[in-house]
Amino acid sequence: MSGHDAFPNHIFNAFGQAPRMLEEKLGGVVMVIEKRPEGGPITLMTAGASNLPTDSGEAVELAVEVVEGQQGAGFIALRIVCDDIAEPARASRRRAVAQYRAIPHWYRDHVDRRNRVALGCRV
Repeated sequence: MSGHDAFPNHIFNAFGQAPRMLEEKLGGVVMVIEKRPEGGPITLMTAGASNLPTDSGEAVELAVEVVEGQQGAGFIALRIVCDDIAEPARASRRRAVAQYRAIPHWYRDHVDRRNRVALGCRV
């Protein structure tokens, strides 16, 4: 088993039980899986958080254990951490958009037209 598929395999093999996918996703992309082992706490795990860019460049997945009835709190905890992981990338995109918007529109239009002509597109 390679490192890239180690966690997905762990989700399906953990506790010897099949996972249950929650309908709601974190940020619309990260799936949350619930495992209910007999006599133990409920474990909520992410599947897809490893695709979020991190400052260190490492791929991470998350898990949290909760008692019965506290799945919503566990989901919120996972959402907060995923938001914290994704925030630097969002801030970088916001800065790029702000810089683009700061360019006068007549210059943006000129550069867009020049680039389309250079690519052989109809203007």
